[in-house]
Amino acid sequence: MFIDPTATVILYFVLAVVWVVQFAQLMMFEDDSFRGRWDKLIWVAVFILVFPVAPFAFLIWKKAYQEHLDAAKYESERNNIEMK
Repeated sequence: MFIDPTATVILYFVLAVVWVVQFAQLMMFEDDSFRGRWDKLIWVAVFILVFPVAPFAFLIWKKAYQEHLDAAKYESERNNIEMK
């Protein structure tokens, strides 16, 4: 009985591509984008130690962080309008 490994190879390839893209995006973030001093290093460790889950966790964090930035920008613009 022979099991075709094509689906597994494709799955690993897709995971590898997602991992590389998300890791590159992590590395492009400025250090000031993270709250703590060691947060970026912790993310790198998570990417290395928990590699199948890390890109998806980072996607969730990145979306929440972007929403936080958008809300802060909206609040800042709203305050500027009220000041005028």
